[in-house]
Amino acid sequence: MKIYLFNPETGIYLGEDFADDAAMKKEGYILPPDATTIAPPRVERGQILVFNSAEKCWEVREGTQIQRYHRQNKADGKMPDIHPPLH
Repeated sequence: MKIYLFNPETGIYLGEDFADDAAMKKEGYILPPDATTIAPPRVERGQILVFNSAEKCWEVREGTQIQRYHRQNKADGKMPDIHPPLH
């Protein structure tokens, strides 16, 4: 079964994968906490996908929020390990 991966801290879409058939219970597949079976919508250039775990849906955001964050942090020569939460 195809699954869609996202960053557990930010919800940002990371890609797709397939659930391991070995990781099944009688009720169905066991999904990692940073994955969903809900397919993301298509986005336009400059947009990003963010999974809202509480609402169980994908949200389309403008990518400028992340670009702005990286520009601010490049000034001190450090890059963060993860993106900040988008609200």
